[in-house]
Amino acid sequence: MQYNPLGRTGLNVSRVGFGGGGIGQVWGATTREEAVKAVHRALDLGINYFDVAPAYGDGKAEEALGIALEGRSEGGINSWARGGEGGGGRV
Repeated sequence: MQYNPLGRTGLNVSRVGFGGGGIGQVWGATTREEAVKAVHRALDLGINYFDVAPAYGDGKAEEALGIALEGRSEGGINSWARGGEGGGGRV
């Protein structure tokens, strides 16, 4: 895996990230076991950048990522976005 520095933080971010929509059940049912397995595989491949948001399954992606990272020494760099609900509301 190739990495780039994240500004002046001293952190290196994988060039390939993991989009959390799938583990948040955005596109259909995903079991907790499948979500954890997917995150573990990403970590095994060297991915350390994870994108999750409350809108991804009403928080399910964040919860699944937290469970998957528990006990893993690699940890992860989490990008978190807060978005609106559409329908004319303000973001």
